[in-house]
Amino acid sequence: MTELARALMTLACHASGVTDKSVLRAFDTPTLWLRLLHYPPQQPQSPDDLYGSAPHKDFGCLTLLAQDDVGGLQVQTPAGAWVDVPPLPDALIVNVGDMLHRFSNGRLLSTPHRVINTSGRERYSVPFFFDPHISTDIAPLPGTGPPLFEPINFGDFLRSELGAAYDAHQSETS
Repeated sequence: MTELARALMTLACHASGVTDKSVLRAFDTPTLWLRLLHYPPQQPQSPDDLYGSAPHKDFGCLTLLAQDDVGGLQVQTPAGAWVDVPPLPDALIVNVGDMLHRFSNGRLLSTPHRVINTSGRERYSVPFFFDPHISTDIAPLPGTGPPLFEPINFGDFLRSELGAAYDAHQSETS
């Protein structure tokens, strides 16, 4: 998965107009996450705001997602509509995250997505998150045009995102 993700990062650089591929060194020792996610079935009459996974964007660079045949993953179009992502056998879903959006200077979009499992069956997915080393400074890469984003440190950003999620969870369970 790491080698596939590295190859996809090379393609992402090319698609963004980046000629200096030195940023790929940030992935020599990447930050990796692998999760097994379970989504119990929801009742078809469930409230509109009941999600297996609430709408969000991935905060890293690339997510490679293996999913079962149940379905339920949806992505949001630029116009705001939610569309189903049909499960395809032997295929991976590739999501661009917020850090790749910043690296590409906004050329590659970090797509909002969610899971609503009204299938009546258990749903499983396995996301593989491929991110740069935590010491990497994230800034628009040369060749992508005038910078639209200020540089940020990935480790600081990651700590902030994970801390905010932890704090939110603590306030929900208090």
